[in-house]
Amino acid sequence: DALEPLVGKAVLDAYAGGGNFAFALARRAASVMAVESASSSVADAKATRRRLGAENVKILKETFERSRPRKAFDAAVVDPPRTGLSPKGLAVLLELQARRLAYVSCEPATLARDLMALSVRYRIVSVRLADMFPQTAHIEAVAALELGR
Repeated sequence: DALEPLVGKAVLDAYAGGGNFAFALARRAASVMAVESASSSVADAKATRRRLGAENVKILKETFERSRPRKAFDAAVVDPPRTGLSPKGLAVLLELQARRLAYVSCEPATLARDLMALSVRYRIVSVRLADMFPQTAHIEAVAALELGR
């Protein structure tokens, strides 16, 4: 919801893993670029793309920090590791200037740190929590951001 409207839009999925977000977004977006560095995840994403016939999903095997997408994106979703975005990853994301951004995090401390850094260009619209692992200390969060301060 944080990335809508997606019809006719180009979307980036950074730290895409097997493409869970990419393929869900591809149903509405014109195109999705999934960036992932793990070979096994890239192989899974490519198999899923073939199975679904999702020709509008491009899969790039590269670290997000080194990916340097040349395309402009209307929206982006990032789901970095527990350590959050690296300084280089933050720089790439800020440079892309996607109009809408969804940041998925499994670590509230690094999410807070990264939201502070992103606030130079983005406005936080909402932060939602999901207790996906009951009776543990782990919590998932999704922050929705819009370009413009």
